[in-house]
Order: sequence, then C-alpha cells, then structure tokens
Amino acid sequence: MDNIIRFNRNTLNNVSNWIKREDWESPPSLFNYGLPDRVFHLINKNISNEVTECDLICNFITDFSNRNIPINYLEIGVSVGKTFYQITKFVKDNINIKHSLHCLDIEQINPILKDLLLSLRYDKIEEQKINVNVPIEDCHIKLKSENSIIKIIDGENDISYYESDEFDLDIWTHMNKKYNIIFSDALHEPIALLKEYNQLKKNNLIDFDNFIYCFDDLESEKTGRMWQSVLSIYNDLKNTINKPIYIKHYKVNGWLGNNEYVHNFGVITNSSYIIK
Repeated sequence: MDNIIRFNRNTLNNVSNWIKREDWESPPSLFNYGLPDRVFHLINKNISNEVTECDLICNFITDFSNRNIPINYLEIGVSVGKTFYQITKFVKDNINIKHSLHCLDIEQINPILKDLLLSLRYDKIEEQKINVNVPIEDCHIKLKSENSIIKIIDGENDISYYESDEFDLDIWTHMNKKYNIIFSDALHEPIALLKEYNQLKKNNLIDFDNFIYCFDDLESEKTGRMWQSVLSIYNDLKNTINKPIYIKHYKVNGWLGNNEYVHNFGVITNSSYIIK
C-alpha cells in the first residue's frame, strides 16, 4: 500500500488546479461538479499519507492484476475527476494488463480532467451523442437535452466518460463491459444505490466471476438508510450467484483527504483476497 500512496500523492501533486472557478460555477456545470461551495477552497490542498478511497481501489486493482484478471472499472459519480484520474494514471503507469476504465456522471466532463486524460498517451478519441430518456418520475429530465459518450482508446484498452443522468434508462444499454470493480460515488441517496444496482444487474454489467462493489458516504458501520440499501444489494447478490459473498466496512479519507471528515466506505465482493 505504501507504494500506491506514494504514487497517488505524486499524481495529485503534479496537478496544480483541478477545476476552473468559471467552469465550476456556471455552464457546463449543472451541480457544481459535486463540489460544494463550503469545500471549494480545499480542492487543490495537499493531503496526508493516510489511506484514501482511491488508494484502496488501486490496491484492489493491483490484486486483480497480480492474479492476471483484466481490469474493467466503473465509477458512478466523477465530480471534478480527482479519483478517476488517479486511478487512470495508476493503471496506465503500473498495470500491464488489459483494462477498460469507465465512468458515469450527469455533468459534462470537467475540461481539466479531459486534458489530463488526453495527456496519458492514448491513441485516439471518439465522441458519440445520444438521446436523453429519463423516466418522468425522476427529477433531472429538464436539465439535459443530450447525452454523450467520450472514448479515449489505446489498442485494446480504453477510457470512457458517459455523460448522463444515472436515472436515464438508456445510458446503461450503451455500456458493453462486465465490470469487476465498481465504485458508487454519485447521488448519495438510498434509492439511487438500488436503482444503480438494478440497472447494472438488468443490463448484465457485473462480472460475477470476480467483482468488488464499493460505496462511498455511508452513515456508519451497517446502520442507517444507506447501509440498508447496501445490505439489500448484498443479500440480492448472495441469492444471485453461487459463490460466497463478503461485506466489509472501512473508515478512510475521501478525495479531499485529511482536509475533511473521514468517510464510511463499504465493499461487497466475492473475492476472499480482498477481505483478508
């Protein structure tokens, strides 16, 4: 883990500014990229060497790579992109195995994140515009008239940014991977977790052979409404696949590091290596 922490802190230290104020406070931003005004001043601050959620995920990725398992990663909720870029940089520089690194967010890609991803020596970029199809009962239907998919490709490897409301029923049908590492860090509501999971399951997007399903911003260890949704997902997975399923709680820093409160982080997996 020490090597992962050193690498990730070096990645953070090489980015002087994660978002321009004008991009954060006005279009293309819809929700200020998930960065509340009260912590905007913390976005570029150095963080300690205490373990972050990103460090944990990179450790999971390393374990899969050591066992020769290709990395198919999905991050739901990208914000300005600090976690997603660190993971992409870590995989690009340290993991010599086939990988697809995908993310989903209602916001247009942060222009600084886009430039950072394009600097990672991938071969080409493709962009696709798609229609919006959000169910009428969900709240974001009036915010977007068009979604997009940005793909940055290097041989068999790719980075994909799905710009869409997570409640859009169609966006999940455009994904074509069975993800084995999933990080849910989007709309922090119990119903949102269940809807995400239902779409992943309905569209056959979870690799049941090897998977690690991560959740940010839970209230505490196995209590509260968010944990109840996680436990519902855990119980459904136990009934869905014929393998032992494990659940674990961590207290780790988020992408603002030690500059804010410690996060409650949940993991569901069928990999006993992760729980040891």
